[in-house]
Amino acid sequence: GFGGGEHLLSIAKKNKKIGIIGCEPYLNGVAMFLPRLVKENLGRVRVFMDDARILFEVLPDLSISKLFLLFPDPWPKTRHKRRRFINRENIKIFERILKLDGLIYIATDVNEYAKHVLENFNNQAGFEWLAETASDWRNPWKDWEETRYFSKAKRSGRKTTFMIFRKI
Repeated sequence: GFGGGEHLLSIAKKNKKIGIIGCEPYLNGVAMFLPRLVKENLGRVRVFMDDARILFEVLPDLSISKLFLLFPDPWPKTRHKRRRFINRENIKIFERILKLDGLIYIATDVNEYAKHVLENFNNQAGFEWLAETASDWRNPWKDWEETRYFSKAKRSGRKTTFMIFRKI
């Protein structure tokens, strides 16, 4: 989900001619976001109020340029790890719906989840991690908009890992 929509709104304001779909299963997030969206008059933004995986099932092949996954639930308990959003099945779906050279941006403040993401993407031939130096995952990407989850992690002293993968 897009949480409070800070990042989504920022992207939409900077890219007014691009169609954007925000997915958020929780009413509170959508209720916080919609008045701000209307105020900004951003007509190319659509909100899907449910789990993004449902939308993925009907998206056409090669239809998406960028995906953002910011501070997903890390499901830290061993018995819950199968619920993690980044998994083999979803990566195969990303491969289907992303255009060639399409990007997936992932931010997490949980080191074990960052390791999980890297392991899953490294086991898939269809993507490459765009990090060349440590600063590439330690610093936010261009056009990063601070979210409340990022601020909360920073206040708690947790470092965020920023990863970008390109479909090849």
